[in-house]
Amino acid sequence: MTLGAKRLHLSRLPRRPWYIINIQAAHCFKRDNPAQSLADCANTGADGSPLIDPIVEYPNIQAPGGIGLVGVGGMIYRGKAIPSLQGRYVFGDWGANYTTPDGTLLVASPPQEAGMWALQKVAVVGSANGRINAFVRGFGTGAEGEIYVLTSQVAGPRGTTGRVYKIAAP
Repeated sequence: MTLGAKRLHLSRLPRRPWYIINIQAAHCFKRDNPAQSLADCANTGADGSPLIDPIVEYPNIQAPGGIGLVGVGGMIYRGKAIPSLQGRYVFGDWGANYTTPDGTLLVASPPQEAGMWALQKVAVVGSANGRINAFVRGFGTGAEGEIYVLTSQVAGPRGTTGRVYKIAAP
């Protein structure tokens, strides 16, 4: 897998307690156990192109060990300020409930070969619980390739609590 390649990373909110990120793809799984693929799953899409398994799957708050309510798509890190993030997918989870602003920052690392990307939580310096203590709304990049996270203290699209933070090394 080429880390420098620009690929479209798609995320979707599932009906079941799993959050999934794909690279221009779809994934076939059992509804009661998303980690188990179906034996009779199609291996091509309607247009005949091959289906690709997800790169990241993690349980949402409805499942044991779940992280939050819904993942928020991010960016592949291409900046220079944090070399350890180079080529990794930086994204987040919106929050664990609808009232407390407690989003989580996450990083996924590509494997050496095909397969799922390794997922880890990113602890926010100065936060007692390691979370960003805001609802994660989105991500963007600056001209220099550094990643910014957009947050808010309110769940809906109202108010003036929105903030933009630059992801930086501790």
